[in-house]
Amino acid sequence: MASTNHHRSRRSHIDCIPYELLAQIFELNRRAVKYPCAPPSKYQAPLVLLGVCRKWRHCALATRSLWSRLCIGRGPIRKRVGYATAAKAWLDRAGSTPLSIDLYYARHVDENRQDAMDHALQQVFTTARVWKVVYLEICGPPRAGSNCIDAILNTVLQSPALESFSFEIVHRCPNVEILHVSLRAPKHLVTRTTIHTLAKLHTLSVNAVIDHNHDVAEFLDALCTPSLAELTVDSNCNVRATESSRWPHLAHLLARSQPPLKSLTLLSTNLGGDDIISCLQHAPQLVILSGDGVVFGLQIMEALTPSAERAEIPMCPQLAMVSLKGPQRDVSALAAMIYARWTISRQKGKSGQNSLLSPVEVVEMSSDYRSLFLQCQGMAECEKHGLDLWFTRSVRVAM
Repeated sequence: MASTNHHRSRRSHIDCIPYELLAQIFELNRRAVKYPCAPPSKYQAPLVLLGVCRKWRHCALATRSLWSRLCIGRGPIRKRVGYATAAKAWLDRAGSTPLSIDLYYARHVDENRQDAMDHALQQVFTTARVWKVVYLEICGPPRAGSNCIDAILNTVLQSPALESFSFEIVHRCPNVEILHVSLRAPKHLVTRTTIHTLAKLHTLSVNAVIDHNHDVAEFLDALCTPSLAELTVDSNCNVRATESSRWPHLAHLLARSQPPLKSLTLLSTNLGGDDIISCLQHAPQLVILSGDGVVFGLQIMEALTPSAERAEIPMCPQLAMVSLKGPQRDVSALAAMIYARWTISRQKGKSGQNSLLSPVEVVEMSSDYRSLFLQCQGMAECEKHGLDLWFTRSVRVAM
């Protein structure tokens, strides 16, 4: 009788633990797990917590962080499809909590099981979820015509909360055509020293909320993109490059890949003038150049300005459009480059010569610079002869 009363007393103390404290205990238990992205097990949290009592079950189900990590595809083959199907309900319990997931993707011999697995993964990897850490290991090539892996990549890599992913998900997916990657400090990408070729990638957008481009450098250094046509790098960098600083990683990517790059956008990067010029030297097919005041500064514009006295073809001879983003300190160097290209192109056209140099036909800029730009030498004349000016809404003019 005394033993029974002692047991009831001990249970009553446990039952008195507030939900908030109980949830913190559950969370500490989860953090102590050696492999946080483990396959579901009724002997480990959070599943083991559901069978203790009604209060613990309710508290565990309401603690979203307990359901934010999961491993899919590892373990017995006969259970993989079932685990993948149950993963949707598991991760739904996490709500808007950033997710960490370890996915092992292997092709099934049975096509019906493969269809079931792919369908289950489509339910898991949706843009409505917030992806934080993703590790994807692929065993063997996907079956012909399957876009399951590409769909997972395109979904996960668009997540603005993504802090870490393995490059193995890239180099094993040669059909990826578009990548939008967001990198946030202070985490770093899990990188490899091997350079991975994405033969079909034609559009790459990298946004990095950092002050030093370490993560961006590691990302670019591991890629080769021979089909890249559109590249955007917005690093939101608060550190201005000095004349002696060098950040050659983007230029190295272009030199290594030799892509048919048509459009290049550089915003808030810490690239110096020499770095940007080196990038342009490896973009002979460039048609559209967009950027901030650094891109359209004196050094870069002088490098793009042809000379009638020199016979060599200038950089980016096919450049046809420039787009000024944000405040600009000066537009005179840009105007001089445009006027020189228009003058040489028209002169050779009048003489019947085949000019390899295209004139800049479109300029997009803030309406703040309209009068300043048209006052520059030759701009009114160029506009009269066909230069198309697109003016966007006003921005604060940098003086």
